[in-house]
Amino acid sequence: MNLPPPDVTVVPTVHDAPAGPADPSAACLAALAGQRTGRGRTEVVAVTDGRSERAAAANTATGLARGRYLLYLGTDRLPGSDALGPERDALRARHFGWEVPGLLQVGFLAHRPAPAHRICREIGDLVDRHCPPAVFAALPVPDRLRLALARRGELDALRALIAYEAVHGPPPAVRRGDRAYAVYPAYRDRRLALPDALFQLPGQSAPPAPWRRLVPRPARPGGHRARARHTPVRTAGSPA
Repeated sequence: MNLPPPDVTVVPTVHDAPAGPADPSAACLAALAGQRTGRGRTEVVAVTDGRSERAAAANTATGLARGRYLLYLGTDRLPGSDALGPERDALRARHFGWEVPGLLQVGFLAHRPAPAHRICREIGDLVDRHCPPAVFAALPVPDRLRLALARRGELDALRALIAYEAVHGPPPAVRRGDRAYAVYPAYRDRRLALPDALFQLPGQSAPPAPWRRLVPRPARPGGHRARARHTPVRTAGSPA
């Protein structure tokens, strides 16, 4: 039976391990077996060929690996039940912050509605199954928006976003309180009703608007009217 390739191949670097209970390789492999990763999504390839060079065993295991990603793990590192979490999240961040949004660039506009909707459904399924909220929230705004619109099947809004970026590049930012948001066409669209968090820029602050450096505070947009103060103009010879 042909099984689909796993997402990740873990390669423990096994070499010159002492036999018996003191063998760190056995403890490492037992800990890997206890991982909570979905069945069939991770494989472990451990090779020991009696050599003392760690690289030789790792290279042999790499040649046998079937996973899309490789994770090399020293056998002296005993993974807990979530030890692969940071590495797995890094792989997910690359997948959802680079590879999947790459399907939703200018070339996507050439797809007819039926295949475009199918792509969106498949991307939505990937997001639901494999992109945890913390990874999703850390993605750049353009990637978050693309994935969110694809997941919701908002084909027209997704096409509009892609076309907007192709013509205008990054959108302007607007500051609301201590946070800044990318003003894409879908920002605060009443029909879409997307949460502002999708548009929030990292750092939570926008560059100061040009008028902040040119206009006195009382006259700034939204500023409070200040009480007028009259300062006498001093001329040469006037008493201090």
